[in-house]
Formats: sequence, C-alpha cells, structure tokens
Amino acid sequence: RGGGGGRRMLGVRPRGVGGRSRLYRVLGCPHCLAAVAFVQEVAELCGRRAHHPNICVQGWCFVHLALYSHADGALSQFDVEFALALDEMIGSGAGSGS
Repeated sequence: RGGGGGRRMLGVRPRGVGGRSRLYRVLGCPHCLAAVAFVQEVAELCGRRAHHPNICVQGWCFVHLALYSHADGALSQFDVEFALALDEMIGSGAGSGS
C-alpha cells in the first residue's frame, strides 16, 4: 500500500476533491435516515474492497468521506480504486441515500 501510487493513477479521475495526500467527497442526502443508510452502503463497500475511508455524518444529511492511506498519510492506488468504486455505486443508483 501507500507510496504515493495513487497520485500517479489520477489520470482516471474519481469524483470529489483531490488534495496532495487525500481525496475528499461530501454527499448530501435528503434526510438523516438516508445519510445513515448511505454510510451503511459505504461500509459494505469497505468490507468488499478491504479499504476504509474516514466517514463522518455532519449536520442532519451530509456524509463526508476522506480517502488516504492511513499507514503513510498519502494517496495510494487503493484510495483511487475505492473512489472509482464509490462513483460506480452512486452512479448505479445504489448509495443514493434515498
């Protein structure tokens, strides 16, 4: 893991905001229960991909995600692949929080 390999992979760009060492994504859900349901779907994706972003529900409907390699504090290939899988999950209608 780690080693900054994710920065080189950003030619395929996931949605969200990229920093030097992290990818951030904020998603608004229609209500609190939808936000919690979305977090559950993200948790299931985490289990399938064996990679875990920082997850925070803020306010009553916003889910904040931060992806980075906890081992070395930088983006890794795993972060980019997780972000692309998250984009796919949301784009397929799953993870819509509704």
